[in-house]
Amino acid sequence: MRRAQSGDLLACTAIWRSTSGEPSPPPAALCFLYRHELETGTLVVAESDHGLIGFGASLPRPGRWFLADLFIDPATQSTGVGRRLLDALLAIDQPGPARATLASGDPRAVSLYTRLGMTRRCPVFYLTARSAGRFPGPPPSGWAVTEVAGDRFSPLAAEVGLRIDRLDVEYLAANLDVTWVDVVDQGGRTVAAAAVRWGHPFVASDPPASDCTPADLIGNGVR
Repeated sequence: MRRAQSGDLLACTAIWRSTSGEPSPPPAALCFLYRHELETGTLVVAESDHGLIGFGASLPRPGRWFLADLFIDPATQSTGVGRRLLDALLAIDQPGPARATLASGDPRAVSLYTRLGMTRRCPVFYLTARSAGRFPGPPPSGWAVTEVAGDRFSPLAAEVGLRIDRLDVEYLAANLDVTWVDVVDQGGRTVAAAAVRWGHPFVASDPPASDCTPADLIGNGVR
């Protein structure tokens, strides 16, 4: 186990692809994501004599710790690599009790997270809509859905219990086509805040350089 370097980002992307079941190469924006984790969080890798076999990433933020990624090459799964990567992240970050991650479809991962005290709390949905305009239709009577500036999103999200750090807002704004949205009810109270990503095709090939710098990327892929 070791800390990742810039030259590992494409190999991390390849591991993700091997576990995703996607028929095409991954979107190039994954390199942006892994660089964001490398620069603002903790990214560690596991390797064998033949190259990388897994990676894990966390985003320590004030008062909380988020496990962002944990992927193991399918040929190496169920051998303890995932647990060792997770232990490495915990040893480096020394997180407090506020730990979170998103759900996994792999029961082995769910069991691992549960043993760390990250129990199921709430459902998370990925919502997709097709629309000719920026929004699919009018809000309920008396409600308002408005676009807001990115620097207003963190305090708006906090009003509905979502804590998102400035570093992560800046990452979304710089790398994805995001619209920041405020939903206000009839009484003028913010009841929802969202970062809406407008669809683009996935990039159909990996960047040619291992460093994954913006100049090396092809198109404007999104995760």
